Amino acid sequence: MDPLSRFIDGPVGRLDSRWHGPLDGQPVLLLHPHPLFGGTMGSRLVYDLAAGLAAAGMRVVRFDFRGVGRSAGEHGNGIGEVGDAQAAFDALAAEARAGRSDAQPAVVGYSFGGGVATRLATLRPVTRLVAIGTPPRTLRSALVPIEDAPQVRAPAHLVVGDHDEHVSVAEARAFAAAFRPAATLTIVAGAGHFLEPSRNGDVLAAVLAALA
Repeated sequence: MDPLSRFIDGPVGRLDSRWHGPLDGQPVLLLHPHPLFGGTMGSRLVYDLAAGLAAAGMRVVRFDFRGVGRSAGEHGNGIGEVGDAQAAFDALAAEARAGRSDAQPAVVGYSFGGGVATRLATLRPVTRLVAIGTPPRTLRSALVPIEDAPQVRAPAHLVVGDHDEHVSVAEARAFAAAFRPAATLTIVAGAGHFLEPSRNGDVLAAVLAALA
């Protein structure tokens, strides 16, 4: 089934989004990589995760942050993008409540999106947090995920390639240890920061296990 295209009302205007999977599936919000380095909701890993999670029966939303694609506004140095993520989280949670329950979404973020997801998890009742290839200190952004981690109350899981050019395994372990309780960690052997497309199946498997 093709995803549904929808605009979400964001803090500075409309956010272009795609909604995948069954209405009664576990809600999951996906957050894309850094907009200043070409990240969009169409990034291959983000798309593959959306398709894979939806095929597993989950209700998945991905969207473009402000200033990307058809989304209104300009880049917000990470802080603005957290506001965008709150709006998308609230829209997905509202759909879940209207459809069947008060289930709150899980949040999965890739790279910069993982930094946004970590801050979001301090502001919203996220059920689970998964951060993929996320630096403890986000490049060209006001977000410092390793400082947000102790305030996250959701179970957290990190995924990193052991050849990631932006996040070493040691940095990922330190980031995981900053959560309370510590986040679990999947290390993808032989993978760099740009996992697509050959290692996306490994990442999907790790995310599915974390969300189970």
